[in-house]
Amino acid sequence: MSSKKHIACLLSGSMDSAVAALLTKRKGYAITCLHVRNKYFPNSVWEANCERVERIGRALNLPTRHFSPDSDSWQRFTQTLLKEYKRNLVPDAGVAFHHHILSEAALTHATAQLGASAVVSGHYVRTSFGENIFSSYISVLGNKLLKAVDLKHDQSFMLSQIVQKNLQKMIFPLGEFNREIMDKIVDCSELKDVPKDCFKTKTMLNGFEGDIFTDDIEQWIETKSGNVTHIESGKCLKTHSGLHKYKVGQELFIDGRCYYITDKDLKSGSISVTENPDHPAFYCNTMFLSLAHWNYHTPYDFFQKQMMNSDFKYGNSHQPTIKGVLTIGTNNEYCGNDHLILSSSQPVFAINPGSHVALYHDEHCIGGALVLRPGASQYALNYRKYRPKQPTGLQKAIAQIWSKLFFQ
Repeated sequence: MSSKKHIACLLSGSMDSAVAALLTKRKGYAITCLHVRNKYFPNSVWEANCERVERIGRALNLPTRHFSPDSDSWQRFTQTLLKEYKRNLVPDAGVAFHHHILSEAALTHATAQLGASAVVSGHYVRTSFGENIFSSYISVLGNKLLKAVDLKHDQSFMLSQIVQKNLQKMIFPLGEFNREIMDKIVDCSELKDVPKDCFKTKTMLNGFEGDIFTDDIEQWIETKSGNVTHIESGKCLKTHSGLHKYKVGQELFIDGRCYYITDKDLKSGSISVTENPDHPAFYCNTMFLSLAHWNYHTPYDFFQKQMMNSDFKYGNSHQPTIKGVLTIGTNNEYCGNDHLILSSSQPVFAINPGSHVALYHDEHCIGGALVLRPGASQYALNYRKYRPKQPTGLQKAIAQIWSKLFFQ
């Protein structure tokens, strides 16, 4: 590989990003480390991260630059989330952050301002061209986003919304490695003198944990309140102040008792709960999705037949893929005309409207879509089986006679 190529390496302060910079340096490239600021971090966290990144840069003898995305980039990111919050959905901020900030704003800054030919990231994914992205064939054939060799730490889910033109400028050196050997690589390199606690930095995505981000969103949306009812008895247990704050599967403490949210009614604003964390209401085999974003091209089978077999990941990027069938949906009052239907080969736990689904053909991540609503749960489909048994008319009459004879 040519040593004249200038590459920017995204350096968050984590061990993974440090090893990615190390491996790229050994290829003979001219490297500039780029640290991207998450504006949702407090200044104290940002300053601590900057010190860690500078220390890693000195250990690798590489120049380090700090980058704060402009207001337009953050506005696009925020507007993506606001669009879903206004519909009382809970979007995946991590996927949106990767799309608008890491693979858009940071890459644009690296190529336009730093003069880099490509950007290296420490994500556990692979691409079909790998490190050969300077090939003239890439613009013709396109670059496929592939699962990492280490499936346990695969991060293709987070990058499924990346656009093809940006994917053609990115390199992921860690995709061919197993996560467990990172410590060994560090111990046998220039990074061995960097204290291990230096790598224990707050990641860029942790700024979206807890209620900080949702509270910030509330100034821009109209909150929808409603009742919290027990799914089996129908009894109203309390009221809530905002549907957008809650997710299916989330714990909810009411009068000292722990309940779990089984469903959110986007029209009425009501929330259903149960004491059973493994209640059949959590499990669905169908979900309704938005129109998909394809990061490579529209699959031929889907274009021709409007139906195709597709593996998918939902909710947790480290979970194994599930086999499913993707079809075009017909017009209905909940999803409109522009939507897809994903039928799963096995029940999926706690499907949240607004969450992200990544779609796959074998190891190839072909794109992703937004969950509009789950299909009928196992509880709804087998209501008579699961609901509490109600006494028959004869049983009620006998109970009344018994009560009059012996208790009056």
